[in-house]
Amino acid sequence: MVFQKGDIVYEDPEQYGACCGARIEILDGGAGIEKIVCCGNELTEEDVINR
Repeated sequence: MVFQKGDIVYEDPEQYGACCGARIEILDGGAGIEKIVCCGNELTEEDVINR
């Protein structure tokens, strides 16, 4: 999984149920990010909303 600069990763409450609905913007690079875990949910490239 590789995120790119400018990607916005969204933890969608409709998909994950009880979660905080975090939106994470990748500000630089992204190649070093192995995974993002928020509220116990592993967010992947499928959670990118602006690609």
